[in-house]
Amino acid sequence: MLEKDIRVWDVNVAPLEERDGANYRWSAMKSANQKLYSYRFCTNHAMSPTMRYTRVHIDVPLDIDRMAGILKHFEGTHDFRAFSGAIEANEKKRGTNISTIKTVYKVDLVEEGYGLYRVDFYLKGALYKMVRNMVGSSLEVCKGRMEEQRLIDLLHQKSSCADNSATTAIVFSRKDNRTKPAPPEGLTLEWVYYDNF
Repeated sequence: MLEKDIRVWDVNVAPLEERDGANYRWSAMKSANQKLYSYRFCTNHAMSPTMRYTRVHIDVPLDIDRMAGILKHFEGTHDFRAFSGAIEANEKKRGTNISTIKTVYKVDLVEEGYGLYRVDFYLKGALYKMVRNMVGSSLEVCKGRMEEQRLIDLLHQKSSCADNSATTAIVFSRKDNRTKPAPPEGLTLEWVYYDNF
């Protein structure tokens, strides 16, 4: 955003709120209950140049029903370490582990008409590049460049033994997910939900 795009209408001291048994000042990030991220893309043979900053052009045929099914795998509480960006570098810089357990309440693939689509992610919070990596991985599965089972394994962080006698937990990292994040132009933080707002 540029300074000409921002207007301040009113300023107040943030109220106190109770979190984890203590009183804290209201925080735009920590006080949020839920967020809505949307990712927009176009599947037409060409996309209007006026959409280039708000939507991504997918230049190969997509099975939209399959895409919707793949995106549903992300719903629930999972370890999104394999879908985060620069998590190991951030942990090293901070000197502490960062929780990669996140909750995605709902994922909807919405047809907007004329080959335009929007993926809505309702979630508690997101890691750096998490939404773009979820979309990028889903697109790679749809394009046949990644197995759907591989995506599920990365998400559930489990791997079965060859004889299926036991299941062991495996911690995957972003390096284990070879897919690229979807381009940033399609991503928008649409809404942040708070109590009493």
